[in-house]
Amino acid sequence: MTSMLTLVTHLSGLRAELPPVAYVKTVDFWIFGCMFSIFLALVEFAIVKVYLFYKYKLRRLELERNFFQITHSLKAKILNGLSLYTGSLLVN
Repeated sequence: MTSMLTLVTHLSGLRAELPPVAYVKTVDFWIFGCMFSIFLALVEFAIVKVYLFYKYKLRRLELERNFFQITHSLKAKILNGLSLYTGSLLVN
């Protein structure tokens, strides 16, 4: 964002120094190219930020699901082990 503001300030200074003409100057194309590249960098940042957010969110959900499955299977093993020692049947 700071780059964009600096570029706009630079453009204002250039336009004040150059004579007013009715056609597009080469410096206008250069400024447009610079602004466009800064804009694309901001868009790239936003896309990567959203991608990483959802990637980590899905990974966290997967880890929580795996943790639940492991704890559930351990609980079942423990309860089955207890039922063997006590001789009783556990109803789920």
